[in-house]
Amino acid sequence: MKKVAVFLDTGLTQIAGGTHQSRIGREEIGALLVAACVERDAGWEVRYIRPNTQDVDQIEREIGNGRCDALVLFPYTCTKWLADAVAKRFKRQVPIIYGGYHAGIGTMSELTRAEGLADFVIAGRGDEALPRLLQDLADGTAENAVYRNKSRAQTSSDDPYPLDALPWPKRDETLMQDLRVEPLPFLPPQNLVRDPKHCIIVAGSLGCDGRCNFCTSWMISPRSLHRSPKAVVDEMVWLNETYGSGGAVFHIINPLFNADRNWVMSLCDEMARRGPFPTVCMPDFRLDEEMVRAMKQAGIYLCMMGLEFADSKTRNRRGKRVGDPETAYGLCDEAGIITRAFFMLGRLGMTEYDLEAEILALERLPFRADQLRINFETPFPGSVTAKHCRPGDIILAEQLMTTEHPAFRTDLSEAEWQEARERIVRDYHRSERQRQHYERKIRNHPELEFPIRDFLSRLE
Repeated sequence: MKKVAVFLDTGLTQIAGGTHQSRIGREEIGALLVAACVERDAGWEVRYIRPNTQDVDQIEREIGNGRCDALVLFPYTCTKWLADAVAKRFKRQVPIIYGGYHAGIGTMSELTRAEGLADFVIAGRGDEALPRLLQDLADGTAENAVYRNKSRAQTSSDDPYPLDALPWPKRDETLMQDLRVEPLPFLPPQNLVRDPKHCIIVAGSLGCDGRCNFCTSWMISPRSLHRSPKAVVDEMVWLNETYGSGGAVFHIINPLFNADRNWVMSLCDEMARRGPFPTVCMPDFRLDEEMVRAMKQAGIYLCMMGLEFADSKTRNRRGKRVGDPETAYGLCDEAGIITRAFFMLGRLGMTEYDLEAEILALERLPFRADQLRINFETPFPGSVTAKHCRPGDIILAEQLMTTEHPAFRTDLSEAEWQEARERIVRDYHRSERQRQHYERKIRNHPELEFPIRDFLSRLE
């Protein structure tokens, strides 16, 4: 009989304090990828559990309802407390393993081992390390407390797509984002798909070439490692046929979608030839006219870009040193691609004067995004920002450590920050300048009328 590893996903619809947690309703694609590697390479079976509850007794019962030869925990910062509580219940009953995929998890896992909760830690990527650990456990040879990937896959002329050797993630339809329950901010144009059921996450790469000092994506791999365009589209075709009844929307979650221009052009050509596929992606500002036109033809209808700060000097100082946002947003407007701008508030020591100056600078930008999404800067474990924090800089409890709450000491209270965020987003979308932006975009690209009008109706 196969041994069974229980993967516990501690993602919550709401965390302590009642803040919506957007991870629920979306696949934890990194864990599902590692689960597939475990089943293929270690010969273990994986039971993937997402209880969506803070009730530790209920989680304990659900784990106990089946075989469990090892318990694998891969929490984010905000749910490490819950993973720790579960680990305490199973300590000395089964091996407790922390880690497996996520940026920052190595830092948290090392801490957990020091706290005496983890028997083993997967530091960094787990696609090779976790199957090897489970094989060692089955053989009775597991000795090292920390396991790391031995193979450092790198792009080379001999093997430009090292990630093609990995299996596809272990999919489960119940973990996919149901667009009837949790819709995307912008549904796709109806010329692409009329009634999509799911938004399905696809990984085209691992790692990140960027070095934004508030981000940890580069910790998975300091260079972007890609799958081949054919492999990505093969999976999209299979997902559409298997789970896309009525059509699906795809979210390609590369941290920097356009880190490799040639890869983007080849992928878009493959998607256009075999699709198009309604797709969301996250590029940086290094877009050009030919690339954006190819993205449009491939079915990419929504680009989410990290503007983060209104001032270019601040962006450069914080590590966002590539490309020009005015050009990037302008090219998307011309091609008929919807845009979202991520914007960040709540940096350490920020005053009310700083806030008002940032709002004024935002309004004076010579371009508009179709949606403004405001996050609070968060010192995630492993980031440069977190490493430079001093005692007293962080005022937020770990279990609330998401981008939904101000984390740093500033001159404003949490209530004032939340009111400011709501006001900025409301004023941005309802301004006369934004109304004219929408009307111009719809006039130039009539296929965008449905997604834009639908978005605006849900703002009311």
